[in-house]
Amino acid sequence: MTDSGLNYFTAEEISNDDETYAYFFGRDENKVLSLFQIEKATGEEKARYEFNDVSPVYEVDYRYNLLYYANKAELKIFELDN
Repeated sequence: MTDSGLNYFTAEEISNDDETYAYFFGRDENKVLSLFQIEKATGEEKARYEFNDVSPVYEVDYRYNLLYYANKAELKIFELDN
């Protein structure tokens, strides 16, 4: 069998990354719409990612620690703080 070049997650990789952080969308103390990265073990805010609209479309890529955010014709890619 030849290598397809695709990278797949193992069940362990998915659960390990998913258990570390939670993500919540809301407004910060300055009323800026943001996605908050919260460390589940401590409840502390690890990072904050500013969004420009109230109904964001985003995807977290746990393997490469990236956050993709789409707003109309714009795509932003954030490197997650780990």
